[in-house]
Amino acid sequence: MLVTNTITSNVHSLTIQRSQAQWNSIKARFDVTKFADHKGIIRRRLVTERSMRHHWPVRWTKTADRFHAVFDVFCQRWRLYGMRGDQPLLLKLTANLTPFGTMIFIPAYWSFDPKRDLNWRAITALHKAREVPKQGPKLSANQLAVREQAIRARELWREAAALKLKRRTSDFLDAGKAELGFADG
Repeated sequence: MLVTNTITSNVHSLTIQRSQAQWNSIKARFDVTKFADHKGIIRRRLVTERSMRHHWPVRWTKTADRFHAVFDVFCQRWRLYGMRGDQPLLLKLTANLTPFGTMIFIPAYWSFDPKRDLNWRAITALHKAREVPKQGPKLSANQLAVREQAIRARELWREAAALKLKRRTSDFLDAGKAELGFADG
């Protein structure tokens, strides 16, 4: 195991050295501070859905055009979102709401495990955030009935607690099911 860790560490170190050498080469050719935002971050151009670019010509006439073309290739090579000073900003796993759906981005270097890496509950809530709520008098009546059941269930729970029914609280609530309108089962 020690040999594997040493080899992995050496490969990682070599990768960092190579990417840093390329970044230093870019900095030698361009004044990168001109392309940084107020936080000192330089971002690559956005890649849109399905990599379709509305307008992304490679122009070589202006310094800014040359820098962005070179920087985009650099970011693609090292799988970066951008740079903050000399610190590379790696692409991250993200879930974004778009006008047409929810887009999940998994970087190519990521060893993806959907159960471990994604909070599906949060993604589902994000995805449902734009849904149009159902309407109509029947829905309103159903919502009102559910709200009244919840209020009565809370009252039964408080009643059980006041009677100091610790282990028997669920039995007490089970007895209240009929009152709440739930069938046995």
